[in-house]
Amino acid sequence: MTRDQNTPLFARWCWLILLGLMVLVYSGALQAGFFLDDIQAILFHPHVTDLGTAFRKALVTDRGMVNLTLAMNHALGGAEPWGYHLVNLVVHYLNGLLLWGLIYSTLQLPRIAMSRDRAALLAIGAAAIWLVHPLGSQAVIYTVQRAELMASTMILFCAFALVQSQHHPKHRRLWLVLCVLGSFAGMQCKLIAIVIPLLLLVFDWLLVATKGSEIWRQRFLMYVGVFASWSMLFVLGVTDMLQSDQPLSSAGAGLMQAIPPKLYLAVQSQVLLHYLFVSIWPGTLVFDHVWPLPLQWTTCWPTLLVMTVLFGVTVVLVMRRVRWAILPSLFFLVLAPTSSFLPVIDLAVEHRMYLALSSVCVGVVLLLGYLLRGKATLLRAVMVLLIVALSVRTWLRVGDYQDPQVLWSKVLKVYPDSERAEAQVQFTQIMKQGLGKQMQQLQQAIADNPNDHQSLYALGDIFFQLSNLDLARPMLEKAWELKPDEPTYIQALARVLRIDGELDRALPLYRQLVELQPKDVSIRLNLAELLAGMKQWDQALAQLHQAQRIAPQNPAVHANTANILLRADRASQAIEPAKRAYALAGEQSANAAGVLASAYAANGMWSEAAALFEKVHQFNPQDPGTLQRLAWLYATCPDPSVVDGQKAVAYARQFYEKIGGASPTTWDTLAAAWARVGEFDRATDAMHQAIVRLRTLKREDLIPAFEQRLKHYEQKQPYTQDAVNTP
Repeated sequence: MTRDQNTPLFARWCWLILLGLMVLVYSGALQAGFFLDDIQAILFHPHVTDLGTAFRKALVTDRGMVNLTLAMNHALGGAEPWGYHLVNLVVHYLNGLLLWGLIYSTLQLPRIAMSRDRAALLAIGAAAIWLVHPLGSQAVIYTVQRAELMASTMILFCAFALVQSQHHPKHRRLWLVLCVLGSFAGMQCKLIAIVIPLLLLVFDWLLVATKGSEIWRQRFLMYVGVFASWSMLFVLGVTDMLQSDQPLSSAGAGLMQAIPPKLYLAVQSQVLLHYLFVSIWPGTLVFDHVWPLPLQWTTCWPTLLVMTVLFGVTVVLVMRRVRWAILPSLFFLVLAPTSSFLPVIDLAVEHRMYLALSSVCVGVVLLLGYLLRGKATLLRAVMVLLIVALSVRTWLRVGDYQDPQVLWSKVLKVYPDSERAEAQVQFTQIMKQGLGKQMQQLQQAIADNPNDHQSLYALGDIFFQLSNLDLARPMLEKAWELKPDEPTYIQALARVLRIDGELDRALPLYRQLVELQPKDVSIRLNLAELLAGMKQWDQALAQLHQAQRIAPQNPAVHANTANILLRADRASQAIEPAKRAYALAGEQSANAAGVLASAYAANGMWSEAAALFEKVHQFNPQDPGTLQRLAWLYATCPDPSVVDGQKAVAYARQFYEKIGGASPTTWDTLAAAWARVGEFDRATDAMHQAIVRLRTLKREDLIPAFEQRLKHYEQKQPYTQDAVNTP
C-alpha cells in the first residue's frame, strides 16, 4: 500500500498522534527505578555487563536479543534506570505503530474490504486505546519485561509482513522472508514467540487467504520456515530445561513441576477471566499477585466451564472461517505458553496480557464501529473519551511506579498476607531514610567497575539485612569469587547459601572459615547446624563439643547440642545439655526454656513440657514458634491429662494470625487443633491447604506424613502423636 494524496489524514499523522499520547501518559516512567529481578538481570547478568559477550550470545541463548539491548543500555548508562525505561518506551511506541499498521492494512484485505477512511479511523482508535491501556503498564515500566515487549514486536511484525505480502505482490517473497526471520528473532526474545507459526496460520486462514488452498499453494515454503523456528528450542536448550526439575534459567518465571497440570489449568481459568475483567475495567491493578491455589481442581469448575465454552466456540468459529474469530484466537494463543496446562511459578502476572490485550481493544473498537455505523462523529467522540479515560488511569498508574512504597502498599491492600510486598514496603521505607542514596552510589560503582569487590559486598550485605536474598546472593558470590580468602566474604556467602538450602555449597565455605578462625564459636555453631541439616549428626556434635571446650559457659552451645540430639532421635541424651543451657541462660531466657520444654516433650514428660512452654509464652506472648508448639502439644499429646482441644484451637488461631496462611505448618497445626475438638471437615480442608503449599514449596518429602494425618481426619479421628517430636 503506497502513500498518496488519497491517504486518510489519520493514516498520515498516526505516528504523531501515538507519539503524543506516549509522551503525555508515560513520560513519568523515566523517573521510575528498578524492580525485583531488574538489578540481578541487569547489573549481574554476564550477558549484560559485558557487551562483547552479549553480541556473541545474542543468537544462541534464551532472550539473547533482549540481553543485547540491555547490554547496550549498560554500556551507555551503567546503572541509571532512566535509559532502560526510555528504550522500553520506544519499543512500546513501535509496537503501537505496528498494531496500527496491522489493523489498517488488514481491514483493507479482500475478505474485509473496508474503505481507507474507516479503516484508518478504527485502526488509530484501537492502537491508541491499546497503547495507553493501564494493563500494559507493567510490561512497559518493569525493565526486564522488555522481553515481553520485544517478543510482541516480532509477533506483530510477522503478522504485518504477512498482510503486506498481499498488498505488495511485487515484493511478496521479501515480505514472506521477513516473516520467517521475524519468527526466529522472536524466539531469541521470549518463548511466547513459539506461537508465531500457529498465529500466522490462523490469521492467514481467517483473514488473508481468499481460499484455504491458497495458503499452501502460495505460502508453503514460508510456513516451513516459520515452523522451523521451533528448532530454536533445541539450540537454546529449552527442551532439556523442560525435562529437568530445575526452573528455566532465563530472567522470566520458571516452570513449577510441584503443581499438577490439571490443577494449574483450572487455576488459569480463574486468572484468564480476571485478565478479561481488568481489560474492560482496569480499576484495581496489582504489580505482584499472590493468586491462591485451590484445594482441588474441581473447585474451579464454574470458571473452567466458562473458559472451556469460550475456547470451544472459538475453535468452531475458526473452522468456519468467521473473520472476527481472530480476536479470541489471538487471546488464547498468546496466553497459551503461560496460562494453559504447563505450570509456571507465578500464577498470575499482568505483563502476560500485554499483547493479548490488543485483541480486547480491537474487539471493543470494532464493536463500537458496528454499533455506530453511519455515525462517524459520534464514533470519534466515544473513542476519544475512552482514550482520555484510560490515559488518565495509566498516568496515575505510572505515578505508582515512581514511588515503590505506594506500588507495594497497593499490593498489600489486595493481598494482606503477601510477604514479598510487606518486605518491599519496609525496604522502600528504609531507602527513604537515606539508605537509597548509598545504594545508588554502590550500584553506580559496580556499573563502572564490575570487579569492585568491596562495593559488591557492601551492597550485597545491605540487601541481606533487608532480607532480599535474591539480590544479595549474586553480589556476595561475585565478591567472594574476586577475593576467595576474605573471611567476611566467605561467611556472608555461606550464610546466604545455607538459608537458600544449598548446604553442599555452604559446607566447604564453613570448613574454610573454621580453619581461618578456629576459636570463633559462632562459626562452629553455624557449621554444626549445617551438618545437622545434612543429617551428619556425629560430625555436627563433634563441632559442638569443640565449641564447648572453647566456651563451656556459653548457653547457646548447650542449647544447640540439645536441639541437634532431639533432631537425631537421641531424646534421652538431650535432657542434660538442655538443662545446662537453661541454667546458664537463666529462667528468663525464652529460647533456653523452649529447648528444655521440647526435650521434656520428646521424652514423654508432657506435663513438664506444657508448663515450661506456658512459661515461655508468658515471657514472649507474641512468639509464633511458642504458639505453634503449644497448639501442637495440646492437640496431639497422647497424655489425656494434658491434651486440651480448646487451648489448641486458641493457640493455633493466634499462630495463624501471627504468620498468615503461607506456611504449611500453619494449616497442619490448625487441622490438628480442629480435629481435636471434633471439627473434622475444617481439619480436612486445612490439611488440603497444607499439602497444596508443600507442593508450592517443592517439599514433596513431607507430603506422605501430611497425607497420613489427613487420613485420620477423613476417618473422623484426631491425630495423636506416635513419636513425640513436634513437626
